[in-house]
Amino acid sequence: PYTMCFRSAVRETLEEYETGGEPMKARLLVLRYFDGLTEESVMDFINASRNTYYAWKKDVLDTVAFHAAQKGLL
Repeated sequence: PYTMCFRSAVRETLEEYETGGEPMKARLLVLRYFDGLTEESVMDFINASRNTYYAWKKDVLDTVAFHAAQKGLL
């Protein structure tokens, strides 16, 4: 149950960014945490500066945490 709820939180985050006009944040989440690319590789792939990458990464992780908390996981 925990794993399925967490997957749901990640899926909701991806959908939020894809439908909300921020597909590069969804791409960051997939590339870094599912495909396992290094931070530098992700920055190159999404053509983002280091500052932009870290700002987006924080936003993505905060959003996953928000959805996880709504499900009682945090």
